[in-house]
Amino acid sequence: MSLLGEQCLKEDKAQKRGIRPILKKYEKEKVLVLESISELIAFQDKKQNILWLNKAAADSVEKTPEELIGEKCYSVWHKSNKICVSCPIDVLLKTGKITSSEITTPSGRTFFIKGFPVRGNEGEIIGAVEVARDITKLKQTEKNLIESEEKYRNLFESSPYSIGIFDLEGTLIDCNKATDKFLSTHNLANDIIGKHFREFWGYHENNKPLIPLFESILNKLKKDGETLEFDFPIYRTAGGVLWAHATVSLIKLGSEERIRFISQDITERKLAEQELESSEIKYREAYNRINFYKDIFSHDINNIFQNIHSSVELIDLNVEQSINMEKDDELLDIIRKQIKRGTNLISNVRILSEIENKDLVLRKREITEVLKDVIDALIKVYKNREINIQIHNDPKEVYIKGNELLPDIFENILINAVRHNQSSLVEILIKFSRVVKDGVNFIKLEFIDNGIGIFPEMKEKIFQRGQVEKKDKIGLGLGLTLVKKIVGYYNGQIWVEDKVAGDHSKGSNFIIILPEEV
Repeated sequence: MSLLGEQCLKEDKAQKRGIRPILKKYEKEKVLVLESISELIAFQDKKQNILWLNKAAADSVEKTPEELIGEKCYSVWHKSNKICVSCPIDVLLKTGKITSSEITTPSGRTFFIKGFPVRGNEGEIIGAVEVARDITKLKQTEKNLIESEEKYRNLFESSPYSIGIFDLEGTLIDCNKATDKFLSTHNLANDIIGKHFREFWGYHENNKPLIPLFESILNKLKKDGETLEFDFPIYRTAGGVLWAHATVSLIKLGSEERIRFISQDITERKLAEQELESSEIKYREAYNRINFYKDIFSHDINNIFQNIHSSVELIDLNVEQSINMEKDDELLDIIRKQIKRGTNLISNVRILSEIENKDLVLRKREITEVLKDVIDALIKVYKNREINIQIHNDPKEVYIKGNELLPDIFENILINAVRHNQSSLVEILIKFSRVVKDGVNFIKLEFIDNGIGIFPEMKEKIFQRGQVEKKDKIGLGLGLTLVKKIVGYYNGQIWVEDKVAGDHSKGSNFIIILPEEV
């Protein structure tokens, strides 16, 4: 060997001696890295004999690495003498590709295993590195989560109440089967879930008012965060109305904030409440009717007794003064008519008692003759008063739909015109005319008197029950209340104005309009 060759050899040996410590250092650090990894790592040959494994792999079976060198991986971890089904290393050795799978050991532990091929200088597979991660706790957590979700879904679906989950914008994310009871022709999956409440409440015209209601509930819930409760009706497309009681609150589903909407069908309760309310209304109406009939009877019977009493006094006076007995016959005729009027009054009260229980039977009646009969009777009763009653535009024959209570209307108005009149001559002008209101033809009657008039603040009160006559104020008793009631039954109207506009002291003008019957 030449001197130069010897020198090169010496330098090469010296270089190797310098690199060897470095390599040892790297080897030691590699082992430390592999030993510190929590995953199980094992290097196997083509027959799945363990050539090397880290401490974590040995610790998993409570052995030392040295004890496991040369053992089969499936005998170490699976206590088996044959390759595991779906073994990723077996697949890797056959395909040469990186593979992975989950395998559960006989002890119940589950591992996620990934295999990496190890190749020689010529690229041939000489073994495999198996990296396994113990996922037993993760799998149990997944199982618990699935079971929890199943329990939640079972509770969700088995609830008798409708449960809906909305996002914060008002789109329905999910709802249970109980929600279907509030629907008819629409389908939960296709028409409700995934839709905004503005859309599905818009399916039925009568449900559209629920849109602003839900918007206000949504805004209040997001603003205050407090649980809200309210009742609302749902109109079904197939017909019918259901009532629901809703409880709305904010909930957390994972990291997302959602709106939980629980609805209970309270239709039966609502119907019971409405029936109870209707019963209470009927009871109050029955009570008011009793008082109304009492007013009719007491008011009119007092008028009858007053007329009889006046006639009796005149007869006594005639007897004392030996006045012509023909006058007594007229007075006796008045008494007979008043007795007949009392009989009619009882009949009329009976008729009115039937009004609220069934449709009032009205028939075609001519009113001018009825009015003239009432005028004749009035003049005979008030013989001691000078009364002038004129009828203008007398239509001779005018028909309306009325009944036996029609004379009571005219009688009350005319009696009040006489009784509340301080003039020596009582003047009453009755005017007939026709008016059209809302396409309906009405007969208009005006009773214009020269009495003491009615204060402006009393013009409505005189038609209200309980406005009894007082000495110091204008009062027309209860008769006008009855008149208004009867006119209302005839689908008419009554009101009072001043004879001279703006000056009530000049007298009154009572106006009645009644639908004309052709």
